[in-house]
Amino acid sequence: MTAIRPLNLTSNIDQSQQIRALQRQVEELQNSLIGLKNAKSDGLFIKSGSMTRYILTSSVVMMEAQSNYTYIYLQDGTKIFTAKTLKHWENQFANKSLIRIHKSYLVNKYHILTICTKTQIVTLQGNLRAHYSRRLKNAII
Repeated sequence: MTAIRPLNLTSNIDQSQQIRALQRQVEELQNSLIGLKNAKSDGLFIKSGSMTRYILTSSVVMMEAQSNYTYIYLQDGTKIFTAKTLKHWENQFANKSLIRIHKSYLVNKYHILTICTKTQIVTLQGNLRAHYSRRLKNAII
């Protein structure tokens, strides 16, 4: 991020040059903020216990429902337990790379390694497995 450079107001620079320099600095800061906003737009803050994490959508491999709770499996092998339903996470990650393949699973379509149509099992990165329903198989095939 660009630091704000102090202007020497006692120098012989006229006011129009000072104004142009300030405008350039404002533009640089606005561009930096836009970049930060875009970088953070591809994820969510997830609360697990007393800790809140920022998780990128691309790092989520799979989400598994357990009653009214959800396990979130990340690319680095981390497993996060949350007190939110799978439906909640499906709405939060709407129009992203996560797709619903079963009443108990949301998977990241970019982490699918194999699809076995005989057993209706999807194998994902990290040797994770998830069943897919016959009704929702068109979402992944």
